Amino acid sequence: MDDAARRREARKNWRTHVFRSWEDAEDFDMRFWAAIPVDERARVAWELTEELYAIAHPEEPHVPRLRRSVAIVTRR
Repeated sequence: MDDAARRREARKNWRTHVFRSWEDAEDFDMRFWAAIPVDERARVAWELTEELYAIAHPEEPHVPRLRRSVAIVTRR
């Protein structure tokens, strides 16, 4: 199966929607994300963060860690 045929096959399962207003689109978006478990939403947000960082800083390798300038731990 060539690449074009594979893409055609994948599109058969796509769901499409036509929105008549921004409110309808926003409502659909809210219901879509509300149906996804919180841990899954967090994973998607993290993937998007990494992708955007790679786009903004293509020459720098992304090493996920806490920066010292953001948080510190002190004794009481």
